[in-house]
Amino acid sequence: MAEDASRLAVSLKVSGGTTSGAPSDDANGYAVDEERIEGAQDLSKPAALPCEDDVPKETPVAGPPEEPAKTAATNRRLLNTSNGDDAAPYEEPSASRRSEATYLLTKSASKCSSGDGANTRAKTLANKVSTLLDVAAESEDGLQLADAEAFLAARKGAALRADLERTARLHEDDLARAEAAWDGDLADRDEAIRSLETELAGSKTAEN
Repeated sequence: MAEDASRLAVSLKVSGGTTSGAPSDDANGYAVDEERIEGAQDLSKPAALPCEDDVPKETPVAGPPEEPAKTAATNRRLLNTSNGDDAAPYEEPSASRRSEATYLLTKSASKCSSGDGANTRAKTLANKVSTLLDVAAESEDGLQLADAEAFLAARKGAALRADLERTARLHEDDLARAEAAWDGDLADRDEAIRSLETELAGSKTAEN
């Protein structure tokens, strides 16, 4: 047993511990464990800064895949309304709406007489409106369909008004011709009456 105790004392002395196994006290009365943990850092020396190669690199977080580039026809800028808060996305006019616009103008043109070129002008106007709607669909400024429709309605109204005015002028011309013919008939009747009165007066004179 004595030999074992001697070995233990030598072992503790070499390792820096105490024979009692209890930690010793420092100058301030705090318990200090004199045993040294293998690999522990010596706090009496300044800590060495890690090398740049030793610093773990942050793995970048993979984000969502980039959205493919949108075409000019679908990437519309929001148009602010009068209050500035309500922003409505531009609605691209469909092919059916453009066809409808062309149809309406062509229909109104068919009511016009081709003698004065009104039908040709209306068809030209229909082509211009169709082109306007195409430009509006591809415009980065986002010309609203309502503006194009208002333009179409104004042009359509102007065409109809021109047609009505032309018809009215034709009726006025017809009326003027009818009045002239009536006046001519009245003049012819008056002349006939005067001739008859002259003949009657001559007959009475001959009888006397």
